[in-house]
Amino acid sequence: MVVVVNGRVVSATNPYASFSGYISHLRPLNDVVDLPNKPCAALRIAQSLAECNHNHHQILLNNAYLHIDKPIIIDKNRRWPVLIDLIKETSNIPIKIIAPVRNITDIVSSFLTLADATEDNYVKKELNKNKLPYTKQNACKCIADTLIRDRYIALKTAFYKHKECFLFLEYNDIVNNPNTTIKKVYNFLDLPSYKHDYSNLVNMEPEKDAEVNGFANLHTIRPMLAKKSKPVIENIGKDMFEYFTSLKLEFWKEDITIKT
Repeated sequence: MVVVVNGRVVSATNPYASFSGYISHLRPLNDVVDLPNKPCAALRIAQSLAECNHNHHQILLNNAYLHIDKPIIIDKNRRWPVLIDLIKETSNIPIKIIAPVRNITDIVSSFLTLADATEDNYVKKELNKNKLPYTKQNACKCIADTLIRDRYIALKTAFYKHKECFLFLEYNDIVNNPNTTIKKVYNFLDLPSYKHDYSNLVNMEPEKDAEVNGFANLHTIRPMLAKKSKPVIENIGKDMFEYFTSLKLEFWKEDITIKT
């Protein structure tokens, strides 16, 4: 997602899902579905930060990007949503968050494809740590509960409190209608539009995926904008597909006030 600060873009996140309580220490699935009124660890962190010195926060916000000589800065961080209150309380910076979103079943399927393809990855280590076999169902629940849930909670909670700050971009719209979708971004940011070449994409800021996210090639960018995912039902199985679909977690589709 993307936050914009005084004409400078400050953030880009991929929020997602929540979910199944496959490990006993995790909160039950129903607790997650009942959002946005339940606290989570990320929100408690934000609340603690809000109690820090007001002036220190102003200094940090106003000087964080002085070393970057660019008119627009994309600051990708999946935890921007929990800091909206803090930013509003300590500055007059307009906050704009661009949140790429996708069906939860698609996200789980994408992670599962990566987990199936490699021996040394986060999901297999997590299941092994909890003495659970690597099965399709266990892997899907692990992905939802440990890789997706907290980010989903933070995004959903922040959205219902600060709807004016968000622009949601559907994955399928980005892939199938890139020109129309990117115009929404320019309009949202009050910036002049630019003609893009979607057949020659380059990732200028690659992430340390294996080190930070537990998956190599998690954010690999292909040169051509196109969808190459496996069929979701085939990949995660009918039971898991129906399970996640029944939860109706895609809140951004249900709220008619979302900006487009």
